[in-house]
Amino acid sequence: MMMRIGAVKFSLLVILALVHSHGAWAQAQLDPDWPCIQRYVPEISVATVWAGPPVNNSPGAWSERPGIRDLVAGLTARRTSPEQAERDITTFAGTLPGGDKNAVLTFLFAGVLETVNDKRRVMIKRIREYARQQRVRVERIEVKLIEFDRLKENTSPVGRAKAEELRQHLEMETRIFEERERSIRSLCELPVKLESTFGALARVISSHLD
Repeated sequence: MMMRIGAVKFSLLVILALVHSHGAWAQAQLDPDWPCIQRYVPEISVATVWAGPPVNNSPGAWSERPGIRDLVAGLTARRTSPEQAERDITTFAGTLPGGDKNAVLTFLFAGVLETVNDKRRVMIKRIREYARQQRVRVERIEVKLIEFDRLKENTSPVGRAKAEELRQHLEMETRIFEERERSIRSLCELPVKLESTFGALARVISSHLD
């Protein structure tokens, strides 16, 4: 029993260290719900990736152009490889008349940007919700640990049984916490990967501007 108690306490100390570390980072980011090492960026801005003609910022305006809605859906689909996306953009650009080419490609860029930002917002919402759930879980574990310390002083059969039951519950909670910590790290990479994919798409679209 004592070895198990020690293991529980050690796991909890690791958890608390992780949470406090995340809390310090969140304070530096001025956002307590952002647990990622990556800097919190609400959305990708046009200026960081586009040097072409001015972009129409009206939501959905790009979708009114013939052929763009379906192309944007294909380019931003997870199943689409970078090579396939480049071929699709090149083929599309080759069908455009010279006088309208830059304007249509700018609409295409606007569609990709809006779609990617929508996907990023969903990812970020999920990450922040994950972080909030982790904080709640730690607060619950801390309360139960205090109760566990109290129960283990009770040497009666009933006291020992309750302490053992709570110990098992604490071990389960710490295991869930640690698994979700690993998931958060993976989730934090998703917006970065999406930004990288978007940057590649923007460069290909820009390369076809006159």
